[in-house]
Amino acid sequence: MVGQSFRAFVIGVAMVLFVSGAVQPVAAQESVVGTWRLVSYERVNPTSGEVFERTFADASGGVIIYSPKGRMSVLLKADNFLGYTGRYTLTRDKIVHHVELSNIPDFVGADLDRTVKFSGRRMTLRANSMYSDEKYTLVWERI
Repeated sequence: MVGQSFRAFVIGVAMVLFVSGAVQPVAAQESVVGTWRLVSYERVNPTSGEVFERTFADASGGVIIYSPKGRMSVLLKADNFLGYTGRYTLTRDKIVHHVELSNIPDFVGADLDRTVKFSGRRMTLRANSMYSDEKYTLVWERI
């Protein structure tokens, strides 16, 4: 009897974690795992209306790598040079980069929220600036 109660409890906890997004579905995790090259970069300042855009024919703009064990690393040369590494968590349409090491000291220890959308071999990440009201859209292609 105790075994059945414990089993029901474990199944219940697993279902709550899965429904809440705390546990990544295998398909979602597999969709982000791999190496991606930066295809396009857009920075928009909603106050001034200024838009900065760049496209890249190769991986010269940047590369982001997600491991199946929850580690990530990014090198970005779209606007200025940016590099950081750490852990990541993925829940439905959101990915959070938990930064452990970066060339920008303010990033270390930060949780960087990105919305994520997949379309074929492409992944779009949208983010807000830590320093202003600027918004970023980065389109990555699996390599």
